[in-house]
Amino acid sequence: MISLIQAWFNRISSREKWMLVAFLWVLIFIWWGNVRGKQHAYSDRARQADVTLKEQRAWFDESPRIDASIRAAMQRLQSQPSYGAGELAGRIDGFVRELNLQADVGAPRSQEGEVFNVHSLKLRVRHATLEDLIKLDDKFRGHSPYLNLESVSLRPDTTDPMYLDAQISVQSLELKHTF
Repeated sequence: MISLIQAWFNRISSREKWMLVAFLWVLIFIWWGNVRGKQHAYSDRARQADVTLKEQRAWFDESPRIDASIRAAMQRLQSQPSYGAGELAGRIDGFVRELNLQADVGAPRSQEGEVFNVHSLKLRVRHATLEDLIKLDDKFRGHSPYLNLESVSLRPDTTDPMYLDAQISVQSLELKHTF
């Protein structure tokens, strides 16, 4: 077989020999480039796997601390009540009455979720002092994380600039499941 190839190579002209050798070199360079590209892709994947492995080891090393913080958060969540839509409106109305504020409590809107439901409502407070609004904020903060202020908008009262009108958006979380 080799003798046949050698005989054929000896019969072709010198120009054809040079073209054949150049063609073979081009094929070798194409093949070598393909091998190098696959080698780079493999080394990139190996480096990425090494980075991912180090990151996972870091998470596993931190798992006792993470577990402890999750347990503490779950105990805090379980020890406090969550509020449904009606309970949210009733709780806020109780705050308003307790502080003797002039306010309109809007109807609650609910958004269903897999783990918890989010209920929100608008509260409009008229003719209130800054001290009264701070007391109301303290009431909300006392019921966190189940009762949160989403937004607060303050304007001076149009009849008496010493008082404020506030528009407050309040959210509550209602847990669907116990842990």
